[in-house]
Amino acid sequence: MLLTTTTAAHDLAHQLLAALPAQVPNPGPVAPPGSEKLTQILSYLKWIALGACAVAFMGGIIAFTAGRVVDNRRYGNTGALMMLAAVGGAILFGIGPTVLNGFAGT
Repeated sequence: MLLTTTTAAHDLAHQLLAALPAQVPNPGPVAPPGSEKLTQILSYLKWIALGACAVAFMGGIIAFTAGRVVDNRRYGNTGALMMLAAVGGAILFGIGPTVLNGFAGT
């Protein structure tokens, strides 16, 4: 009885696998309805990020200069770190889309 059940399950598995297509279809990407709004929001966020990098760099210059003028080493170091962080953010902002496209394979 176990042998006939196993044979029947084996035959059923072969029939199911034979019914599957030889290659899985891979349709191209299609934007969903309303994706224009998402694209618009992302473009606004890119402008905000670029503006934040510029503001952080200018704030870093101000803090660095003020720290050196009043001889406060901590403010000077904080300003230098702000400028470095702004430059690092701008670099990531510039190469981010390229890296993401590379991971996505487009």
